[in-house]
Amino acid sequence: MIRRPPRSTPKPSSAASDVYKRQLDTLELWKFGDYKHYTSLKLMTNVLGIPSPKDDIDGSEIYRVFYKEKDLQRIIAYCQKDTLAVAQILLRLRNEPLLNAREINYI
Repeated sequence: MIRRPPRSTPKPSSAASDVYKRQLDTLELWKFGDYKHYTSLKLMTNVLGIPSPKDDIDGSEIYRVFYKEKDLQRIIAYCQKDTLAVAQILLRLRNEPLLNAREINYI
């Protein structure tokens, strides 16, 4: 079950603990109750008809790309594509229109 966060702003306390409490781990969300396996972002995008962000590198290659190739821009692009894919998945699951290219801004 997906629950929306309350509309009211939580009372401030420890900044670190507040950030941690508001994070949504999609890996945990997409286990669908299974404690042994997980559903990958690549599989979710495929099943939901969303372009896969895994067209260049995946998470297992980040160490090599950062420390050996020193290609931070490639990692930035990887993270941007993953973020967009998660947003598109959440929109699809909410039965809302997906973002089109004109609605996406990279900063």
